[in-house]
Amino acid sequence: MDWDKLAGDWSGMSGKVRQQWGKLTEDDISQAGGKRDLLLERIRERYGLGPDEAEKQLSEWGSAEDPGNANQSVSTGDAGSGNKGGQSSGQNGTV
Repeated sequence: MDWDKLAGDWSGMSGKVRQQWGKLTEDDISQAGGKRDLLLERIRERYGLGPDEAEKQLSEWGSAEDPGNANQSVSTGDAGSGNKGGQSSGQNGTV
């Protein structure tokens, strides 16, 4: 994630920040002004998170929002399940 890019478009990012962390006020977001450490502090305050959890959330969000990482978002899909034929263990069907 390139935080400088996100901070450079802070006016455009503020709505996305608010979407992710709805407990943040408009003042919280505008006062952070694209400064990562201030945003991190506000997230911790509003959500009662420890430093590690707040950092994790902010890093994951930033990576997903970074235009340079468009194809590198975190995903937990089932692409590797190989279960497209409907014959998985645990199915109780008759032939």
